[in-house]
Amino acid sequence: MINSFESNIKSHKQFILTLFALIVVGVFLYLPKVVDEFGWYNSSEFVLSAATNDIPHAPGYPLYIGLAKIAIKIFKEAGPSYAVNLLTSGISILGGVLFCVLFVANGFSLPVAFLAGTLLMCGRNYTEQSLTAEVYTLEICFILAGLIVGKKIQQGVSTPWLGFVAGLVGMLGVGHRPTFGLYTLTLILFVMASKNKFRPDKNFYAALIFGVLIGLLPTLHLYASFGEVDGILFDPMLVGSFSDFLKFFTGTIYSGGLFVFSFSEVFGRFLYFIWFVTVDSSNWVIVGSLALFYFQPHKEHLTLVKALSWILFLNLFLILNYNAFEAHTMLLPSILALTAFAAMSVDLIKYRFIKELCCFTVSLFVIISSYTSIKAPNSETRDYVKRSISSLPSGSTVILSNDVEFKPYYYLRRFNRLREDIVVALADRVVADDMSRFEDALSNDRLFSSLIYPENSRENLIKSYSLEAFGYFYKIIEYGGVSDTAFVLPNNGVLSPVFEILPSEFRINEARPGEFLSYSYQLCVDKADFKKTLVLTVLVDETGELQARDGILVGHD
Repeated sequence: MINSFESNIKSHKQFILTLFALIVVGVFLYLPKVVDEFGWYNSSEFVLSAATNDIPHAPGYPLYIGLAKIAIKIFKEAGPSYAVNLLTSGISILGGVLFCVLFVANGFSLPVAFLAGTLLMCGRNYTEQSLTAEVYTLEICFILAGLIVGKKIQQGVSTPWLGFVAGLVGMLGVGHRPTFGLYTLTLILFVMASKNKFRPDKNFYAALIFGVLIGLLPTLHLYASFGEVDGILFDPMLVGSFSDFLKFFTGTIYSGGLFVFSFSEVFGRFLYFIWFVTVDSSNWVIVGSLALFYFQPHKEHLTLVKALSWILFLNLFLILNYNAFEAHTMLLPSILALTAFAAMSVDLIKYRFIKELCCFTVSLFVIISSYTSIKAPNSETRDYVKRSISSLPSGSTVILSNDVEFKPYYYLRRFNRLREDIVVALADRVVADDMSRFEDALSNDRLFSSLIYPENSRENLIKSYSLEAFGYFYKIIEYGGVSDTAFVLPNNGVLSPVFEILPSEFRINEARPGEFLSYSYQLCVDKADFKKTLVLTVLVDETGELQARDGILVGHD
């Protein structure tokens, strides 16, 4: 009896030490790389939403935004992005710890559980999302907590505490991302595997309902804010009604992006996913997953394998069929499942010493690889935005058709007062019919746009307007407003073999990296000849000499 008690104490100490070691790994990997920067996708939007009363894109992520607001208040002096990035890193470390707990709860040894947590935290996609304000590592925490609850259900536990945790995790997860509700279907597998040992009573269900009500609070707060918000990030097409809230909360306003690819395109995206995971984590994640199913997992782990397989299938099915530029950031549940399979495959090794040596070697390798290869977020996004709008004249109106451009600019305008002398218009599509809204800017020769989205924006506008290259943007001008220095060919004309030198105030010898020269030309030729036409523009100095560096021609278009 005494030996059994001492053994339990020893195993608990080893378990706590393993969790502590994982936390140390996470702190070592993430904290030195947490900086006051933001990335290209959603991070600037989430920081803005947390620092204001604005609402981010659907489904609103109320819990994450609420936690981010607290983080900004606590770390006010460090900068808003630093505070939210630090919060996200902490959430990601919690994800690694919960992954380890899940493995221990399912009977895996501590070295295998430590390997699982390490593989997850060292993955490139997971790490990069941990260092910028992204919401998907929090979803991973909810998935893992739900799987731990499922294991307890499989063991026949039906206490009120478990009911409360099940309701709380389930509702918080659905409130964070409604697709989490589809992941909760895995609980059916655990109930079936309990073989009637799981028999909840009325106290369990009462606690379950209480947990759901507590977990509903962030969503209720989002709904209360929905009808009152008058922000910049909030979708102006939504007016605040309950039906609009349901569209927003469930994400059905994005349903037009689902199932738009052909079978061949989906298959191509699947092949890219395999490559992506191999690069993201390591070759072992793919090889280990295949090894697990080839040699077959232990019988006692089959329920967990089935649950993870459902998560993998569901996440892949939705994301491979979803047209979004940041789709790769949504693949963390699939990466989680494959990482779990890879760690489980190590558990199939019969000899304990070899198994533990393998866990130690792989863990050490991925920790070193992750630390040395994944850098802290840089100022690329910030610098791009500053450069892109630096040359715009004061009083300009800039039409941004893509929120990837707009959100970083709005962030810098909000926190760094960047270019408050220009007007920015966020439009879903840049089309000729909408230009009437910008008559003042057009008449003052001060209307610009990047024309990134949709792809045919340029072709659409040139039917009614002239476009003049202006650095990172196009200047939209009415016909007849093209610069007098434009090179115009006569109808049915051909290019002369002799270059014509046009004067310019741009001094190429004094140009610095990043500077640009705007010019325009018009070709008046038949459509058939147009396809055979080649226009070459080069910059020359005062003597007419071409410019080259290290034998390579520079300053040409």
